[in-house]
Amino acid sequence: MSYNYKYLPHMYAVKIPAADWKVISWKKGKRTTAIKNYCCFPFQASGTVPVGNIIANGQVLATLPSASTIWVDTNNQLGVGYLPPPNTKHSVSGFPLILDGRECSLSEALSQGWDTSPLYATSHAILGVSDNTLYYYVFNTTSQGVSATWNELLSIARMIGCSSVLLGDGGGSTILDIEGTNAVASAGNRQLATLMQF
Repeated sequence: MSYNYKYLPHMYAVKIPAADWKVISWKKGKRTTAIKNYCCFPFQASGTVPVGNIIANGQVLATLPSASTIWVDTNNQLGVGYLPPPNTKHSVSGFPLILDGRECSLSEALSQGWDTSPLYATSHAILGVSDNTLYYYVFNTTSQGVSATWNELLSIARMIGCSSVLLGDGGGSTILDIEGTNAVASAGNRQLATLMQF
């Protein structure tokens, strides 16, 4: 018998149709009443510089050709790969956990230019793709150490049933707003370069 089991007392999930997904340039604190239905996913440097292949409404905000990326094009079709095509409306990058049904190793993720700084016991965000729909999850990991955290993240990614899953920003950047209420928010009001909206 082969099965996976993981107890997650506080997991938040949002199913996002491709046509409703947006990336927005933000460069402000993560807590706001100016918009609703938003979350953090894209990594950033110093809260003002997005990291990865980040496109917001057709505008390229950042490029990292080696990074695993999820995008939606002008026909509202989702794609997964590295550099998004020219007709991309929105895109984000992250650590590859699963790509086209294949589990990725930590060394493969690091070879894309990521570092191990997010891999510790904290809140995490993952974004999965299945049948032209996005699935966004926020949860806490408990494992100690880089390898153990990576393995815990992989075990969760396996369970959500998506063909591709990326790990995005979490920790002090964590925020998930539903209809104007912060369902999840880590302490403080960290400045974020970009947000995802749905």
